[in-house]
Amino acid sequence: MYNPSILLLRININGCSLDTNFRNTYKFLVSKMAFMEFTGCALTAYSPALALFLFTISHDPVRIIIMVSSAFFWLLALVVSSLFWNYITFGHLLPLCIVFSVIVQELFRFCFYKLMSKAKYGLRSLRVPNTNMDLLKNPYLVPYVAGLGYGVMSGAFSLFNVLAALSGPATVGFTNPETGEAPSNYFAFFSAVFTMLFTLLHVAWSIIFFLAAERKMWTPMVFVVISHIVVSLSTTFFNPIGLYYVSIPIAIAVLATSCYWPHYLSTHPPIN
Repeated sequence: MYNPSILLLRININGCSLDTNFRNTYKFLVSKMAFMEFTGCALTAYSPALALFLFTISHDPVRIIIMVSSAFFWLLALVVSSLFWNYITFGHLLPLCIVFSVIVQELFRFCFYKLMSKAKYGLRSLRVPNTNMDLLKNPYLVPYVAGLGYGVMSGAFSLFNVLAALSGPATVGFTNPETGEAPSNYFAFFSAVFTMLFTLLHVAWSIIFFLAAERKMWTPMVFVVISHIVVSLSTTFFNPIGLYYVSIPIAIAVLATSCYWPHYLSTHPPIN
């Protein structure tokens, strides 16, 4: 009889082999570790967005429609960027592709702003149950919902492949195909952190962009584009070599600045 509290090893003439009980326990622990890492990274990345959706959007059908429509516009931007990556640069010139992708995303953000500017008159005539139509009068609410849709879709595509790899068994970091070494044991965790930061950044950027476009203030709109490029480039080039202590402060500083801009816009009258 084996003591259930002790994992025994069996020695045979061919060398050391793991006992069956040890192998079963090992497989259980590995699967449990993979599940814990997967769950931790998923909650780190998506908990803020999920909380914002549940408490501020899920109860209102019109807000859900706006959020889904915004996410669809981000998908359209992704399709255009993918075509540029595959058929213009042929998978090369990564910095140019990043800049192009950011500009395309902001162009589609502007298109969605124009769409909502045209649609709000029709939405005001609707009488939808459980809907507060004052959202169309609130200058911050529609861009907030649109930004969350943009951020959620962006976060979904940026982390799903990582989460799929984390499903097991016992994945810690990801192997670099050129060097054969993992960039960092904390790659998955920091990828989840950046997914969370980008989701919040898209919310702030949409509020800035919509308010600035409404008030014809071009400086905040340029700030959105430039800050988006800066954060994207820093994430792309610093994270693979493990310089998270450089890319994370940049993203947090941009997020803090982006959260200040709506206050700035609210205290400055529009340009006639």
